Amino acid sequence: MFKFQTPKIDNDFSQLTGDSLQQAWRGEAKQQRWRRTYWSLAIIILIIMIGGLLVIGWPSFQRNLSNWSAWIKDKTGQTVDNLQQWQLNNERSIIEGNILK
Repeated sequence: MFKFQTPKIDNDFSQLTGDSLQQAWRGEAKQQRWRRTYWSLAIIILIIMIGGLLVIGWPSFQRNLSNWSAWIKDKTGQTVDNLQQWQLNNERSIIEGNILK
């Protein structure tokens, strides 16, 4: 399996004196540049992957969305019909005087 090795920056800052503080700052700046480069690369790869998934999955998503919208229309129509039937039954029971049955 391919294993990606990041470049290792060996900066031992344990033996620093006041004179070598600038060297420590340079080493830290170098490490910060590498971290920024890796984060940028990771974000670019992530954007490419998400974009590819969207391109591949868009037709399926669009088809499923139309199926869902048709299902919702059917359910709302059934709900309206059920409410109208319930209202008619209540009106009929009131007219017939069977309110408490």
